[in-house]
Amino acid sequence: MWVGSHLPSLLLAPARTRRHLQKMPKSVRISHWAPAFAGATKLWISATTLLCVSALSAAPVKTEHVEVELIAPQTALVAGKTARVGLSIKHQPHWHTYWKNPGDSGYPTKVTWALPKGYAVSEFAWPAPQRIATGPIINFGYDGEILLTADVTVPADAIPGSVTLKGKAEWLVCKDVCIPEDGEVSLTLPVADAAGRRYTNLASTRRTQPCQKRLRVGPAKRRLPDARC
Repeated sequence: MWVGSHLPSLLLAPARTRRHLQKMPKSVRISHWAPAFAGATKLWISATTLLCVSALSAAPVKTEHVEVELIAPQTALVAGKTARVGLSIKHQPHWHTYWKNPGDSGYPTKVTWALPKGYAVSEFAWPAPQRIATGPIINFGYDGEILLTADVTVPADAIPGSVTLKGKAEWLVCKDVCIPEDGEVSLTLPVADAAGRRYTNLASTRRTQPCQKRLRVGPAKRRLPDARC
């Protein structure tokens, strides 16, 4: 949807319409467009504010070996729905962390969640690991950048507003030596009620349906496709 769609409509108006507006007294032109401009300005301010507060992640946990952060692909949660979050891990060169089945040594990354009542987070969906050999010891894990995703279950009676998902992340990071590390991760997201989401879906469905308007041609009425559809 255009933000402030009245503004481009004036710029893209046919030449005849623009000439018609230019012939209007200045006071009439202002009174004609002022309400639309004010509405567009309010929409722009509201949209900008929403984008600024839509999601707030805590600062990444940074150590000498990794950077860990809780992130999400969506900008809001919906009551009664499932959403997705991810634990992003960026390793320094030559350092690695471990898969859910680490192999001969090591232990997997985990998060101990502290969630609001009714919320739940699933186990991680683990990407395929690398085979890491250190002498006779064979392990499985990751280097570079990885994302461990999980599903968040939002309760049906979730109160609209915002919610903070947080927990204590723990991991073992290794190179020539292994170092256990941990840190607090969190992510704050807006929460919409289920009725609001249903309304959005309904509105979206209606926009995809063909629509018509009635135009009077002489004494009869004809139905012609509405160019705004």
